[in-house]
Amino acid sequence: MDGQADAPPQESPAAGTDSGSGLRVRGGRAGGGGAGGGGAPVWLDQWDIPSGADWDYEIDRALYDCRHFLIVLSPAAVESEEVRGELRTALEEDKRVVPVLYRACRVPRRLRLLQHIDCTGADSGPGEEAVRLLLDALGR
Repeated sequence: MDGQADAPPQESPAAGTDSGSGLRVRGGRAGGGGAGGGGAPVWLDQWDIPSGADWDYEIDRALYDCRHFLIVLSPAAVESEEVRGELRTALEEDKRVVPVLYRACRVPRRLRLLQHIDCTGADSGPGEEAVRLLLDALGR
């Protein structure tokens, strides 16, 4: 794959590895190169796990190596045991967790006191303000 995600967002139960946020990610960076510059590096399971690789190992390695953990919240994501496990690992490893509310859902207990980025009102993807907040949270 060439790292482009131009298909419409899909409801996918994944966190930190989900393009279902509606964010456009190109070339392994979120946000793109507008007037402010470079965006933020992104690891995405569909792009960064090679064919035949052990998914558990690769996801664990990515979780341990990252500085920030972006969790895209939707009904499917909060019901997913995999997503909840990834969240637990990120919290146990003291990663900075950045919750993005993509679809209205019950926010997991351990995320309720964290400021989240709300994209629920954006029918065609997050607006410029949501992208700016996300890039600021990731330390651009």
